[in-house]
Amino acid sequence: MHRFAGILVIFVFALTGSVAAQARPDFSGTWGAPDSLTIKQDARTLTVTTRGETRTYNLDGSDSRFERRSDSGTTSQLTAQAKWVGSALLITTTTVSSIGTWEDLEVYSLDYGPKLTVVRVGTQTTRPMMYTTTTVYVPIAPAMPSTNQRSVEALLEVPRPRQRGADGPHREADCRERQALRD
Repeated sequence: MHRFAGILVIFVFALTGSVAAQARPDFSGTWGAPDSLTIKQDARTLTVTTRGETRTYNLDGSDSRFERRSDSGTTSQLTAQAKWVGSALLITTTTVSSIGTWEDLEVYSLDYGPKLTVVRVGTQTTRPMMYTTTTVYVPIAPAMPSTNQRSVEALLEVPRPRQRGADGPHREADCRERQALRD
């Protein structure tokens, strides 16, 4: 009996793990408002391109390393770790530069609509202050499977008002109304 219960527990955990893995969203696509943001995602990495800068994050929590050159010519070293928190992706980036070391956070989540929300929490190096920004992006060119593509197009479709006299079942009624006005 205990052996059966143990196998059942393992089966439930395996099933729960596969359901949790399926619940992770795919952020892939081109997103806009106020800036353009392009994301490519596969099982191992998330690549984000914005303002001419491309960063690729490892989704397994291991370090991703980047360099950033400022307008003044100084170079900063960035180390980022990405991890899933429920259906949101949390990216923690540590920056080491000549003016100091600080840590920034970004949280990527898909909201209804579909909309991509990115919350950024950063520190200012010249003062002991933090800032938070929230940017909501809408799909410009979603990279989704064809079945979801039709759903996105239906969500984005704007209903058009019926035009009087257009072909279809309303044309005959429109003609009768005009005739009644003339009589």
